[in-house]
Amino acid sequence: MAGVSIATVSRVINQQDSVAASTRARVELILSEVGFERNEHAVALQRQKVGVRQPSSSESNGLTGQHAS
Repeated sequence: MAGVSIATVSRVINQQDSVAASTRARVELILSEVGFERNEHAVALQRQKVGVRQPSSSESNGLTGQHAS
């Protein structure tokens, strides 16, 4: 569509400065036309900024979710 690489589209989506203004405008236009919306939850997961804690083996009893006595 825009005639650019996946890496260039990624750079535009991630707001990196290493994309020419004309290329950025072309990619942003196409992203808008196809209804692209950045998923901030996915970004947070990718960057591991979501607070999920997995109990250690000493805190749980197998798959039952019960705490060890």
